[in-house]
Formats: sequence, C-alpha cells, structure tokens
Amino acid sequence: MIVRKVKENDISSMVKIGELMHRIGSFKKVKYSKDKVFKTIRASMDSDMMVFFVAEDEDGYAGMMGGFVVEYPISYEKYASDFLMFIKEEKRGGDTAIKLLNLFEEWAKSKGVKEIRLGSSHGVDTEKVKKFYEWQKYETIGHLFRKEL
Repeated sequence: MIVRKVKENDISSMVKIGELMHRIGSFKKVKYSKDKVFKTIRASMDSDMMVFFVAEDEDGYAGMMGGFVVEYPISYEKYASDFLMFIKEEKRGGDTAIKLLNLFEEWAKSKGVKEIRLGSSHGVDTEKVKKFYEWQKYETIGHLFRKEL
C-alpha cells in the first residue's frame, strides 16, 4: 500500500471515486459536478493550506483523503480539518484509512497546527467511523445536524 499526495494524473480517477462516494452518501441529493471536484483537487496541488492524498495498492486506487488548514474564527491560531476520507468498500477494514490519516496528521503538523478536527457527514457506517477515529485517539466533541429546505 502506497499513500501519497495526489498528482496531476490521479485527478480523473479521484473524480470517479468521488462520484462513487457521492452516490452512496448523505450528499446524493446535491448535484455532483465533476468539473468542480477536478478544480478543487487541482487547486490543492498549488495550495500550501489544502491537500489531497491517495492510497493505492496492486489493485489500483483504494481510497483518498482531503483536508485543509484554516484559522479559528475566534483566533489567529490554525487547525486542520478534512473534506473527506473515503475508502473503497472492498478495502475497508485494512490499514488504508490508518495510513491516509497518519499522512494527513504529518502534513498538518508540518503546517504548525496544534489540533485536527475531523468530521463525518457522509452518513455511511457512522458508528464504525466514530469507533475508528476514537481508536486513533480522536475525541468525540459534538454532532452534525442537517435539515433540508
């Protein structure tokens, strides 16, 4: 298993994986824009405060994680957070998520942040996701709520 920063030639495949993630999660009622996803991932390659990582093995792409660094609204200090963590279903339960998370943590440390705040708003396997993050020493601090208008 190799985990690394996304490269230009990865983006089209990441867009396809994103489409798969979109179809099965809580964002499926939001129109998926391949162009927007492509531009977001591409922008991360030129940004010092945004990143996307991919995981690949002998079968191809196994998963991806994207995140960013931002200032707190109440301080000039910064924290890191995620856009997404997605592991293909057939790759779940292995070490793919651990490797992606570890690489993200290393990246966040290199940006001088003191904490990482991760979310899970996808709505898939929420209890497993919660247990995974807690196993990785993350503290559950709240909830996300949604209301369609």
